Amino acid sequence: MITSTGRLVNDHRRKTIDNLGLPSLVTGLDSLAIFSIVHPDWILIKTVFTQKMLDRSLLASSGSNASTQHDKSPLHKYFQAFDELLVDIAKAIEEENLPGQPRGPIEQVRLGRLT
Repeated sequence: MITSTGRLVNDHRRKTIDNLGLPSLVTGLDSLAIFSIVHPDWILIKTVFTQKMLDRSLLASSGSNASTQHDKSPLHKYFQAFDELLVDIAKAIEEENLPGQPRGPIEQVRLGRLT
């Protein structure tokens, strides 16, 4: 069940991203997959993507962890929001006008010392 749910999410991501002509990667296990758009400002894009998903009451980023609680209703809401945001992102990349500034700091990709 978890693998098939994850596969459904990843297939949808791939289809949407491919239809928009964005260079991308979808990696990992179906149940624990990550997508990324190949772009020098990917971390900015990812940060804004996460914030815009939160604005839609969806806790979502570039990674996904499939759950037995994921059924078609929340996935439909996620797919609709994902598609709309990816269209906006593709347009912003094409126009060289990235999707706004994030509210707060951009996500950090490096781990540093905690002490």
